[in-house]
Amino acid sequence: MSLFNIISLVIAVVAVSGYLNAKIGRLPDSIGITAIALQISLGFAVAGFTHPAIAQWGSRAVAQINFQDLLVNGLLGLLLFAGSLHVDLSALVQATTVGPLARRWMQKTASSTRFDW
Repeated sequence: MSLFNIISLVIAVVAVSGYLNAKIGRLPDSIGITAIALQISLGFAVAGFTHPAIAQWGSRAVAQINFQDLLVNGLLGLLLFAGSLHVDLSALVQATTVGPLARRWMQKTASSTRFDW
């Protein structure tokens, strides 16, 4: 499987898990998706225990994945971008020891920056 196929598969599974959580589970998103992923993993583990062919297929599929390429070149950028969406800059500035200096810099930068598109 190529990097694109793996990322597409992961996104599709997460989307379906999120939909099922919203319609059936009604848990917070991160908890619901994690719980569904745990159920999928346990299902594959039980199926691999009862049917060894499934376990061999899973082993071959995982062995074909280049994790260095997948994580560094693929998922790391997505994870960093998604994590940065949840950063509250105003709370971060107030929590730092250089809060007044950083706040002054941010106000000066925001007032002097113009975006002429």
